[in-house]
Amino acid sequence: MTPEERVKHETRSRALRPAPALKRERSRLQRIQAAEIKELLDRPSPPKSAEMQQIERDLAELRAQIAERAERHSVSLSIFTDKEGLFS
Repeated sequence: MTPEERVKHETRSRALRPAPALKRERSRLQRIQAAEIKELLDRPSPPKSAEMQQIERDLAELRAQIAERAERHSVSLSIFTDKEGLFS
């Protein structure tokens, strides 16, 4: 059996495994939802609007100002620059 045939066989075996109707239905719905989620995640993201680009520029400018002021006042920048910090 080729690897592709083996995968197909195992997938079919799992799908046809005897189980209560509710469990089979739940499994079927999970497979459908997983396929829908994969399709949504594989779509390219839409281009950013002009407003969003302006917001990102403003945010970068504000972060630069914060860093500059923090350096002047010897404040730790970790809360301002960490990806999981204050402004994330």
